[in-house]
Amino acid sequence: MAIQLHWDETVPHIVHYRFNKGWSWEDFRLAALEEHRQGEALSGIRYDVIGDLRQATIPRGTAFSNVVRLFDKGPHNRRLIVVVGSSLARSMIQIGGAIYPRVRNRFFAADTIDEARHLILRLRAEADAARPPAPN
Repeated sequence: MAIQLHWDETVPHIVHYRFNKGWSWEDFRLAALEEHRQGEALSGIRYDVIGDLRQATIPRGTAFSNVVRLFDKGPHNRRLIVVVGSSLARSMIQIGGAIYPRVRNRFFAADTIDEARHLILRLRAEADAARPPAPN
């Protein structure tokens, strides 16, 4: 498979996309639809995504529109997407946040899978701390 999906074995509720050489935007669309199905099956439990591009390059085509269109169609319980291993993706995240304000603070970049996990855990904790306490 050009893109493999699997759930993190270390941190709960993180799904990984592993992009292999030669993946296409159609492969991405199919993987995203499967991720959406799996995310919806969590019945509202928050989950996050790590996109591992360390072994792949980004194919030709309109990356912004492909990514944002599938992002917009994703389940409401998916919060963060952290991309690993691509300096091009890192630049696109910065530009994309300016072009598409609705995705700002939802896409991040990391140098390693471990760094991505730690970033997700930190941002989850910050979101939990900012949430008002439940009434008694």
